[in-house]
Amino acid sequence: MEKIEPKTGFVVEVSKPWLVSLLCLLVIFGTVAVTGIMDLPAGPGGDTAKKADQNQPLIQPRAVFSFSPAEIILEKAGSASFDLNLSFEKEVFLDGVDIVLIFDSQMVEIIEVVPSEIFSFSVFRKDDLQKGRISVTFLEERGGGIGLSGNNELMTVKLKAKKAGESVIEILEAEKGVTTVITENGTSRKIDFKGESLKVK
Repeated sequence: MEKIEPKTGFVVEVSKPWLVSLLCLLVIFGTVAVTGIMDLPAGPGGDTAKKADQNQPLIQPRAVFSFSPAEIILEKAGSASFDLNLSFEKEVFLDGVDIVLIFDSQMVEIIEVVPSEIFSFSVFRKDDLQKGRISVTFLEERGGGIGLSGNNELMTVKLKAKKAGESVIEILEAEKGVTTVITENGTSRKIDFKGESLKVK
């Protein structure tokens, strides 16, 4: 007599070799059948849709725009300034950055915009201030782009209050024809980013 302990956990006593082969075939057939049933497509809104969602990669922002300070309190007839920063967890090589900030032109007045010298060129479009936008384009002329990592100061903006009240200055993320764009070197790929906002009181 010979004892066999299949993966099923059952103990079977057999005396003939052909019975061993038969039992193995039955175990394999049962495993395939169960697997096939589990893989059958579910109905609308069933498990198949859930699996598809789970297989989709989560796209995380590769860059973060932030303001320093995160809040400004403007005294009557007074002025203040803030820095706009761009940070990356890992080094990224860029060909350029198009930045568009939006603000309430009835509440605040932009006195001065000073772009940093990180990139080879920068263009500040002053006329956009009348539309409630701070628009600055940075371009890199060096082959291979410019490598940025960690926190990078892109510009300093000076402003003053027109009247009492609260408003917000924020990154324009998506609007037809006008938006903020970060372009990766060599690919023209637009880098995902997260934009914070600045409170002005």
